[in-house]
Amino acid sequence: MPSPAPGGSGDPQNPTDTSKAGWISGILNADPRGDCYTLTTDDGDLYAIYHPKGGPLHRGQRVRAHLTPATVRIVCGEGRQVAADQLAAVH
Repeated sequence: MPSPAPGGSGDPQNPTDTSKAGWISGILNADPRGDCYTLTTDDGDLYAIYHPKGGPLHRGQRVRAHLTPATVRIVCGEGRQVAADQLAAVH
C-alpha cells in the first residue's frame, strides 16, 4: 500500500508533483507491490506508478500507461510519482 507523500521534495531529480499526464511506455523494473508499479521508459526515465486497477503484470514486461493527475499524494518507490487510469502489457 502506498504511503502519503509529504509536500514537494524540492529535489528536481526526484520530484513529488503529480501533474504529469499522457501516455508512456517502458519496461517494469519489478513485480508490482500492491497498487504500485515501477517502470523505466525507453528514454531512461524512472516512474513510480499508482494504479489501483492493475492486472497480472510482472517484472520485465513491456507496458503502456496512461498517466493522469493524481487525486491523492502517493509514494510508490523511486522515480517520478504518478497515477495511471490505464496500465497494460504491450504484446
